[in-house]
Order: sequence, then C-alpha cells, then structure tokens
Amino acid sequence: MVEVCGVGYEIWIGKPPNDPLGSVVTFYTHFVVREHEQLLYGFPTRAERDMFRRLISVNGIGPKVALSLLTHLTPQQMVLAVVEEDSGRLKGVPGIGPKTARRLILELKDKLKDLFPAYEAGEAADRSKAYEEEKGDMHSDMLAQPVHWAQHVEEALLALGFRQEEAREALQYIKTVYTAADKESDLALEIYLKEALKYLSRPSL
Repeated sequence: MVEVCGVGYEIWIGKPPNDPLGSVVTFYTHFVVREHEQLLYGFPTRAERDMFRRLISVNGIGPKVALSLLTHLTPQQMVLAVVEEDSGRLKGVPGIGPKTARRLILELKDKLKDLFPAYEAGEAADRSKAYEEEKGDMHSDMLAQPVHWAQHVEEALLALGFRQEEAREALQYIKTVYTAADKESDLALEIYLKEALKYLSRPSL
C-alpha cells in the first residue's frame, strides 16, 4: 500500500521482495485506469516495468497475464524467447497457450525495436552490407568503428537490466567469436543481441 495525497493505493506485484520487514524498497510503477477501477502495478526494476508496458500492448495480453509472465521470466529471458522464437519457453508460464505464445513472439518482435535507440532496421542492414564489401576481415572493421552495433547492443543490454560490466563482457565474447568465425552476410543487430543474451544466460553465471 502506498499513500499519495491522502489516498491509499494497493500495489500489485509479482514476486514479493526479499528485503527484511521494515526496509525501504523502491518500485517502478505503472498506473492502469479503467471505468470502475484504478490499479497500480509495481516492479523492482525499470527493465521489468518497461517490459510490462510492452507486454500489455500486445493484443489479448492484459496486466494480470503480463505480470504472470514477468513473475516467471526475466525481461532478458523474454527477449531471448522472442528473438529465438522459443514458444516453448513462453508456454511454460501458466495461462500461456500455443496461440498466445505465437502472438507474443509475432507482436513483440516489432515492439522490442525501441531497445535500440536511433537505430533503424534498414540502417543496420545497410551497415552489414557495407561491412561485407570491405576488404580484409569484416568483423575487425566493425570493431574499429567508434559507434555502430557494439554501442547499440550495450544500450539494449543496459535497458534490460544488465550491469555495464556484464554488457561489456558479452560484447567482448561476441567480438572474439565473430572475429574468428567465417564471414557471414547480412549480419543484423538482432543476431548480436541474441548472442549476448545467450552468453549472459549461460548456466555458469
């Protein structure tokens, strides 16, 4: 319960915080106003709140279903499920059937693009093509660029709640793998984000 100007609001949350009783906790909130009710949803991180907002923008996904998804999956796991089109991971959440899982994947692909500030899909494709045409190692050329894919992947990982050191560790892994790998055409930003999420979700963490 939170009091604002003398009015008490009950906050709906997923997993209860582990903080000791009496501790001061911070929640990032989303306020839902309906005809007969006003509901306040709270999240321990900004990334969870932002993912909640993306989820409820999907056709047929209401606040309760979105909250259930975020109770069982982190924002990072949600993104990985979408980019890998892993409907099985989504169906593991109570109340999510095959049709809903497919709809989530289909609609969230577009709604997750705002994780990449000032970066359009067409621009990413143009850069990939340009890199492929460069002489020498394409990925080495990419690494030499002060801005481009690495900055945008790092920004996306930070927006998903990863620490900066985790994001940079994942980027270093990607640079190592793709420098040693055979050249590939049409490498998209989505591929690098997917690889970063897989690296950061590995069991050893």
